[in-house]
Amino acid sequence: METPSSYLVPVYFIAWWCFIVYLISVLGGWRRLSETYRLAGSFHGKIWRFRTVSLRWRTRYGGCVNIGANPLGLYLSVLFIFRPGHPALFIPWSDVSVREVRLWGARRLEMRFRKSEAVPVRIRPALGRLLAEAAGENWPLERGH
Repeated sequence: METPSSYLVPVYFIAWWCFIVYLISVLGGWRRLSETYRLAGSFHGKIWRFRTVSLRWRTRYGGCVNIGANPLGLYLSVLFIFRPGHPALFIPWSDVSVREVRLWGARRLEMRFRKSEAVPVRIRPALGRLLAEAAGENWPLERGH
């Protein structure tokens, strides 16, 4: 026979999961980005699902990010299960700078944002090419780095 407290195990697990996911959003900087760049409405443009991005302090979102672009800006969201503390973002290209960097010997594109300079978003160059194509002439790649 099950005790009444055994019914609380799923509740505790869900609460713990939400706490951990929210903590990751704070440490990595997603929460900070959302203070300025939270998506209002819906995004219309190309979206690539299940992508990997890295944020500050080596926070890595492996295969759980949807990233998109259109001529107006950059779109970021996470899968539903990782949503606590991670609202969808939309960042206008006028607030984005992109440069190539080397991290642990690997080439990455690093995006920085005018209103949240302390939170970089790093992606693979192949994904950067897809975003650049969707952004068109508004793609903000810095040359000469």
